[in-house]
Amino acid sequence: MGSRRADRILSLGTWVACLGLTAGCTGLGASASSQHPAAASDPAGPGHLGPGTGPSHPVPATTQPTLAPGDFALASVGSAVVATVNQVASAGPGQGVITVAVFNPRRTVLVLHAGSIEPVGGGTWGYGPEVGTQERRALLAAFNGGFKMADARGGWLSEGRTVVPLVHGAASVVIYADGRTDIGTWGVEIPAAGRRVESVRQNLPQLLIDHGLAQYTDPLNEYQLERWWGVAYKAAPLISRSALGITSSGALVWAAGTDLTVSALADALLAHGVQRALELDINAPLVRGFLYPGRATVDTTGSLDDGILPLAAGQTQPGPGQSPTGANAVPQCTYLTTCSRDFFTVLLDYGSDIQTRAAVPN
Repeated sequence: MGSRRADRILSLGTWVACLGLTAGCTGLGASASSQHPAAASDPAGPGHLGPGTGPSHPVPATTQPTLAPGDFALASVGSAVVATVNQVASAGPGQGVITVAVFNPRRTVLVLHAGSIEPVGGGTWGYGPEVGTQERRALLAAFNGGFKMADARGGWLSEGRTVVPLVHGAASVVIYADGRTDIGTWGVEIPAAGRRVESVRQNLPQLLIDHGLAQYTDPLNEYQLERWWGVAYKAAPLISRSALGITSSGALVWAAGTDLTVSALADALLAHGVQRALELDINAPLVRGFLYPGRATVDTTGSLDDGILPLAAGQTQPGPGQSPTGANAVPQCTYLTTCSRDFFTVLLDYGSDIQTRAAVPN
């Protein structure tokens, strides 16, 4: 395993050079989606990430991108926008705001991390229960994974290890060895023929959005809600929910919030051009995400907490002296400390010479 991983890792010297966006350190230049390749006109450079279109509204190369009216946050490297975040207004009485983060597929890659307990306790991982020192050089964002594996009704695979067998027909996120990502039904849209798989996270038997159509159920049918979308804490009608989707241009879209219905979450993703999506974790405080200013400049109307930007409205922050003691306690971390549940990071990627992932392992 060590030699295979070593073949995929960019040398630190080259990586540090690429952090400066030097010549030859360009974007991936192709869609993350194996089913919907990005349009050739989709630029890798300056612009604002519009719903489902990748970068748009080009600005001069010498201009620093600025926050658009109504946006919650914008992350950029030089003149290139790498992520935009906005907050969708409440869908109805008692419902909360939905945060929607769109990541530039030409400038970012997704990484699946194992937690200290989920999907399995123990073991050594290249991408383990916290973001390592060297990975932080490329860190842009991080957000929660899916259900505990006992409840996910799906499998988990990464770094050549199948921890839980993959399930045909399950809603899945797949990360290929070339760094590109896709979302779909396992054995149907994904995996793409002839492409080596690096990581798979499955969660629930059904996609939340499939081919641009929401698959949510009757909100008054409690049996359908629990069977398809998970058991709400104390049977609450409105709970924290999260999901990850992909657009036709390959942009990944994370959406989350408190006091949500399934339909409100799906509608927020559809409004951002998502073609396929799966639900991730539910119930507070399991739903959480962060932007990390550093290599990327973050412009926001929100407030930084200890130097990082919480994304989901109302997400729980770690308190003094708090630390995770079990799988359900993992949200008491910012992914920069040990977390017991698996999670995703979004890393900045600067070049086609980076064979798979734009970071060295932890």
